[in-house]
Amino acid sequence: MASIPSYKAVLKRFEASAECVQWYFDQLPSLLNQGFPYEVSLAYLFLRTERAQNRALYCGAVKLHRANSEVAEKAINIQHLTREGFLKLYETIFGKALPKSIKQKIEVAETI
Repeated sequence: MASIPSYKAVLKRFEASAECVQWYFDQLPSLLNQGFPYEVSLAYLFLRTERAQNRALYCGAVKLHRANSEVAEKAINIQHLTREGFLKLYETIFGKALPKSIKQKIEVAETI
């Protein structure tokens, strides 16, 4: 993965991403433009990623297994999900492993 030399390069890459990505990570430009350290922006990105993972697990439990939405939300929210724990729970809920392409993207992000 190529290093990103400046916040302007990060913004440029962000602006080139899909509209749904820009919508979901909508606070990133503000964080970068206000001069916060990269660690703050990274923390925001990982927080939102973790939230998306939790939401995927919740939706899978409710939609595929017809779980009560309140019970499913509580069950997912009390999980202390590690990286490996997410993968195992994903496989349990969806009945298959996380697609390799997504897993590879997560692994690249984890190196950061």
